[in-house]
Amino acid sequence: MTLDWIRMLFDYNYWAERRLLDFMGSMSLAKLTGQMGYSWGSPKALLVHMLSAEWLWRQRWLGTSPSALLDPEEFPDMAAIRARWTQDEMEMRAFLTGLVENDLQREVRYITTTGEPGKELLGQLLFHVLNHSNHHRGELAAMLALLDVPHPEDDLLFYFREGAYPDSAKVVRNPV
Repeated sequence: MTLDWIRMLFDYNYWAERRLLDFMGSMSLAKLTGQMGYSWGSPKALLVHMLSAEWLWRQRWLGTSPSALLDPEEFPDMAAIRARWTQDEMEMRAFLTGLVENDLQREVRYITTTGEPGKELLGQLLFHVLNHSNHHRGELAAMLALLDVPHPEDDLLFYFREGAYPDSAKVVRNPV
């Protein structure tokens, strides 16, 4: 696990999220807010949860432990979600830029939203956030399929093929 790989995977994460946000920005509010019966209920609620989780973990890495996720009522539409996500992406990239390799072994102590103490290594938590986002993008893909709405591909291979990461030569030795 290296910072170059982590930064590349976060870049992929934001590439994939932007593709979804771009696409979902044209969906009707009825489809965005309709209850699907699983995950966080609706596509919009799931997006707010994803945004909340990235924000929450970054706050913990910076030394604070928010007691709740972001309030979905703060995001009446996709424009509000997109604006907040853009700001949070810039803040996450700044955080990642400030890290050095040794930071990956730093223990992060925090309090969960239910009041329980937690502690893990920063490197593990960075990968957790990436895995969490990927998991929920899969759920979003399923929701959109059930709504009979085609959605953009967001697989890592498409990211590599597009050459989306500016420093890909540092982390991708043999492109597929």
